Amino acid sequence: MEQKTIWMRYLTFGLIISSILLFISCRKTHFLNSGEFVFVNKTNYNITYDQVNLQKFNVVANGITVFPTSFDGGKDLNPASYLSPLMGLSSGLVNIQFGANKCLLKQNQNSENSILNIKSFVSEKLGIGKYKFTYTFTDADYNRAVTCP
Repeated sequence: MEQKTIWMRYLTFGLIISSILLFISCRKTHFLNSGEFVFVNKTNYNITYDQVNLQKFNVVANGITVFPTSFDGGKDLNPASYLSPLMGLSSGLVNIQFGANKCLLKQNQNSENSILNIKSFVSEKLGIGKYKFTYTFTDADYNRAVTCP
């Protein structure tokens, strides 16, 4: 009877240790990746977006707007892992207005020189899991724009 009690104690102890080790080993490693998106306006015109939820990305003439972002990601991060912060806020198309009369119409993720295309940003690695992306509006963007409808 006494041997059965000792045996049960070791069995219980082993079960507890096994459960703890199983719980610890199954825990996922959490990688928080962060970055900042910088919108630089090198034109003499205020830049606005036609969608209400994009107002925080407006850039004054010769000004800068910075938008920090963070997301859960993997250990091996590269610039292609990021999406433009405007992607989740827009319907997939964005109209950009320079001043009151010129517009870049229907910019999408595949448009060349688009604020929705992460490849249009200049990326800079700031540290492990952290990048800085800069998009610069230039007179070339203004010259590509057409008269707003």
